[in-house]
Amino acid sequence: MLHSQRPKRSSGWRRSGNTLTIHRVGITATLRRILVTTNPIECAIEIVKTKSARVKRWNGSAMVMRWVGTGLVQAEQHVRRVKGHGAIPTLVAALERHTLKDSQVVA
Repeated sequence: MLHSQRPKRSSGWRRSGNTLTIHRVGITATLRRILVTTNPIECAIEIVKTKSARVKRWNGSAMVMRWVGTGLVQAEQHVRRVKGHGAIPTLVAALERHTLKDSQVVA
């Protein structure tokens, strides 16, 4: 039922149950502190809500996605450099290893 109403939102629920915990990745404590908080995404969501508050009629999911995209572009202007950003390559490498491991199990 969720898929028919919100196709993009429901795609996350169908994914594999395997999760990569932030502690197993081996990144610095500073970057870990930023990644475990929901403040950055909450700020982006608030900006999207503010930008789309005056829309009275939503004409399908394509219109919703356009407005969300516009709001996220606006939110991007307020984003500051992530503390601990030097450890992001380590995070990317760990995510790639995890993705490769999952794809090999499926194959």
